[in-house]
Amino acid sequence: VVGRPETGGTPADPKGTPVFAWKGETLDEYWWCTDEALEWPDGSGPTLIVDDGGDATLVVHKGVEFEKSGKVPAFNPDKDPEEWGVILKCISASMAKDKGRWTRLAKSIRGVSEETTTGVIRLRAMAKDDIETATLGAGELLSALTSYHDSGEYETDLQAVDVAAESYLNGHLATGKAKPALVLDIDETSLSNYTGLLASGFTAAGTVAQAASGTGAAIAPTLALYRDAIAEHVSVFFITGRPSEIQSVTETNLRSVGYAEGWSGLFFKPSEADTEQFKSSTRAGIQKDGYRIVVDVGDQQSDLDGGFAKRDFKLPNPFYYIPD
Repeated sequence: VVGRPETGGTPADPKGTPVFAWKGETLDEYWWCTDEALEWPDGSGPTLIVDDGGDATLVVHKGVEFEKSGKVPAFNPDKDPEEWGVILKCISASMAKDKGRWTRLAKSIRGVSEETTTGVIRLRAMAKDDIETATLGAGELLSALTSYHDSGEYETDLQAVDVAAESYLNGHLATGKAKPALVLDIDETSLSNYTGLLASGFTAAGTVAQAASGTGAAIAPTLALYRDAIAEHVSVFFITGRPSEIQSVTETNLRSVGYAEGWSGLFFKPSEADTEQFKSSTRAGIQKDGYRIVVDVGDQQSDLDGGFAKRDFKLPNPFYYIPD
């Protein structure tokens, strides 16, 4: 986020990363920020645009269009919106310095995701005029998600992370330190809800339905990690965002797919609790009980943030995101 302290920006990230809010930003300043965000100091740029309203995508495409024609069209204040004049001025200033800049940056951009309905409508209108980059609404990602899962790539990526976690865990067991522990998330970490996700078109309803029915399938690489930990006398704790109302169903599901009795704890999130805070405070409690959490594995960043584990391992999950 680009900003200036003298215009009201204040550091906001408690973890130490400078973040600034720019108050009273003008149209010129907004489009200057957009322009700056699209090129790195070494002259390269992004491979994916995560857009909001289609602005970044618009300026890249118009930049390419005007570079091809060799000129920026004139602004007509009587007919054109004020902002269009600012966009033209931004692209004109860029072309005065580098006549091939937008074409160069566009070549590295492989795709665009768009948050707003307005933005998707704008991008689809651009598509009729030979848009350079593929743009998909969220509902259109279903084929890409199923392809990733069914091709075996997803399983391969899961295995790479879990094997690394197992190697790290075994390496630390050699130190002989007492009470080592492994912490695992459940959904899309230990149990897969893919069947429900697919049936629901990759909505939250699919995850909820499969969790409540107790029909989750074991994620094989995580099950192998679990069994290795139990065999090495490592204490295993499950910390999940699931509600306690389905505790019995969850326990039965875990046992039925191979997570046999032997775990040391299973913790469910209170409905009012923040996910990251709940999981980190639960790990803190495990540590307070004398355990040394060597490895923490999850598919969401909120499974891992907050500390109290020697090493975190994040599994891929392109199907959904759970905020902190």
